[in-house]
Amino acid sequence: MVTDAKGNRSLGPGKQRDPNVYLRITEVRDDGIVVRGAKAHQSGAAIAHENIVVPTTSMGPDEKEYAVAFAISPDTAGVVHIAEAPAPNARVPR
Repeated sequence: MVTDAKGNRSLGPGKQRDPNVYLRITEVRDDGIVVRGAKAHQSGAAIAHENIVVPTTSMGPDEKEYAVAFAISPDTAGVVHIAEAPAPNARVPR
C-alpha cells in the first residue's frame, strides 16, 4: 500500500491538520510498532496474503514517524478495509 489519503497536498505529512491522513508510528513496543492513519487505492488488499506498506512521498527529518515500511497480514486485528463494490452492470456485455 503506497498511497496515503494525503489531506492537504500542499502540506507535508507532519503539517496536516488531521495526522491520520498519513500512516505514522504512534508507539514503539518491545514486540514491534503500533501505527495509525490511512492508506488508499489498493485493489485486492483485503484478500492478499500480505500487504506491503511503504511511504508515499519523501520525508524530512522532522517526519521520521511517517517514514515507515512493513508487511502485514490483512486480517490483523485493528486493520480495517473499506471497499466499494463495482456498479452491478459494469460487467454486463452490451
